[in-house]
Amino acid sequence: MKIIFAFWICLPSLLNAQYNVLGKPGYILAPSASEIKESLSLGITYMPENIVFRGERASPEGEHVYHAGVSLTDFFQVNLNITYSIRQPRNGIGDRHIDFRIHLLKERKNFPALVLIAVPPGASTNFLAHNALIMGKQFAGDLVEVSAGYGLPYNIGGRAVTVASSPLEIYDKRDKGYWYLIGGFAGVAVKPAEWLRISADISNRGPAAGVGLNLKKILFGQVNWLGGNRFGYCFKTNIRLDREPPELRKARKSRD
Repeated sequence: MKIIFAFWICLPSLLNAQYNVLGKPGYILAPSASEIKESLSLGITYMPENIVFRGERASPEGEHVYHAGVSLTDFFQVNLNITYSIRQPRNGIGDRHIDFRIHLLKERKNFPALVLIAVPPGASTNFLAHNALIMGKQFAGDLVEVSAGYGLPYNIGGRAVTVASSPLEIYDKRDKGYWYLIGGFAGVAVKPAEWLRISADISNRGPAAGVGLNLKKILFGQVNWLGGNRFGYCFKTNIRLDREPPELRKARKSRD
């Protein structure tokens, strides 16, 4: 833990975005069209019982979702998720999901940003698969952010839960009981202070809300309300990949 804390302090990430339960820029369940910088991101989410991604395969205690993302440019990000049911025997490294987040259009004064999330065929555990198009706009600087989008109900994956166990096919997620990000969704976030984010979204799963804290722009933590008496949480940190080495920053400051 001391090593991780020192790592955050030495490599500040300038976290400015809010993140959803899968570690993407977003609100609670819904993603957003927020712009991202070149970075490596790491995080964990707790999903409570009765709203887990794994459905009947999950334990009554809920599940953990580990997430990592690599943004080598400001318009392309690769995301990885691994899910584990809590207090159930682990088989292998968990259920995996990979997708691409592509910033098609940057936000302009009179036009929203446009983002595409796409899952490569066979690259995801079926219950996490989602292909979506998102529009987003910020107001009053970055005080308020609003996004809306549509998630396709179809995907290309295996006939069983894990894609490695069967041939690929085009399937309707609704026919298999998979619920994540089907149809229209929308979200809004307000930043009353640099360290505080308040957000809400609505999707096919229903309404959700969250309160997030941005700790010194190094660690983002959020408590999520997911309907009824169901609460979860997530933590996220970013490591900027476009920062100058400390020696160069120090030399530049001394010249100034």
